[in-house]
This record gives sequence, C-alpha cells and structure tokens, in this order.
Amino acid sequence: MLRVIASTALVQTLHDQDHNDWIRPAEAFHAATVGGAKALGREDIGRLSPGARADIALYDTRSIAFTPLNNAVQQLTLAETGRALRHLLIDGEFVIRDGALTRIDEAAILERIHEEAAILEPEIAASEAEVTALRAPYEAIYRQCCETPIPADILPAKLPRPPP
Repeated sequence: MLRVIASTALVQTLHDQDHNDWIRPAEAFHAATVGGAKALGREDIGRLSPGARADIALYDTRSIAFTPLNNAVQQLTLAETGRALRHLLIDGEFVIRDGALTRIDEAAILERIHEEAAILEPEIAASEAEVTALRAPYEAIYRQCCETPIPADILPAKLPRPPP
C-alpha cells in the first residue's frame, strides 16, 4: 500500500511542473485510508477511533527511512520500504510481531519455494532458450517503433505542457 501512496504523491510530478499543484504525501495517505473507506461505503475502517476495525502497522522510527524523524507521514509514504515494520495487527490480531509473521512458518515456506524452484529450473532454462529465438524479431519491431514519429496529440500526458 505504501508504494501506491508514494506513486500517488509522485506521479503527477512527471507532468505538472507547478509544485504547488502536487498531491502532498499526507493528502495521498488520507486518500488511501479515509478516502478508501469512503469509496467502499465503510465507516468502520480507514481511521483509528473507538468502534472502528483496527488494522494497525507499527514502524521502528529509528530506522533509516525515519532518520532524522521530522515528518513521519512524508517519510512513511516516500521512504519506508517495509524494512522498519515491527508489528502489524489486522482486525486487532497480530499477524507480524517483532518483524516475524505469526500465522505461518516463514522459514518452512521459503525452504519449500527453494526446493520447487530447483525442480522448475530446467524447464525455465528451456523456456528462456526458446524465447531467445524471438529476440531478434522483437528487437527489429522495437527499433522500428522507436524510429516512427508519434504526433504530439497522441500522448499529451507524456509531453511537456506548452507555456501558458
């Protein structure tokens, strides 16, 4: 969710050159929480208050994303990657405690993934070899696309705005 909030706060910076019009991290966070609940027609989620369902993420503010701590919401939305997540409660129940999952044996799952990946490796290698045969034609198509001019009215969101 944090990556979506960060994208919300950053994506318009690609097009809108007036920083005063940009969505601030706090606005993106509010849209994702309170706004998300409102969009779902739910009054029991999206906020921390008596009677609301509690999904709470607790972060270690001594981590690099929060150091120095000067704007927690901005740092959470733009810098935190999940490394500082210490506890996660969903509907009031811990699903992560002290950085570890509480409902599953993560080590056992990771071991099984590694075992299955080893079994799949020969098939993946064979598929990669088959795909290699398609590379040259796709590269030719790509070069042709790059050389084909695109009229300015086709992708206006990706082009600089004309001066007012």
